[in-house]
Amino acid sequence: MTPTNNAIIVTKHTALAEYIKSTGMVDKDTEVVNVATLDNIRDKDVYGVLPIRMAQHTRTYTEFPISLPSWARNKELTIDQVKEFMGEPQTYMVVFVPK
Repeated sequence: MTPTNNAIIVTKHTALAEYIKSTGMVDKDTEVVNVATLDNIRDKDVYGVLPIRMAQHTRTYTEFPISLPSWARNKELTIDQVKEFMGEPQTYMVVFVPK
C-alpha cells in the first residue's frame, strides 16, 4: 500500500504510532493526535484507534487489532511488545445507515 498525504494517526500510545509508521502504510512524518475530532479526521485516511461512530466521517479507517494478555492491559507497551501482540491491519470504509 502506498502512503497517502491525507493520513492521520489516532492513538494515545507512542509505541503504536511508531509501529504504524514502521509498516510503511503512512509516511514517517504523518501527524499523530491523541484524540480524534471531526475536524482532524473528516475525509482523511485514519490509522489507529477510533470509535465506529467517528469512522463514518473518514475516507478510510485502518484498524490495528491488538490482542493483549491480562498483564499488559493498561500499561504503556514497547514497540517490540506491540509487534508481538499485533494482528493484521484491516482497512474499512464505514457508512452510516439510518433507520
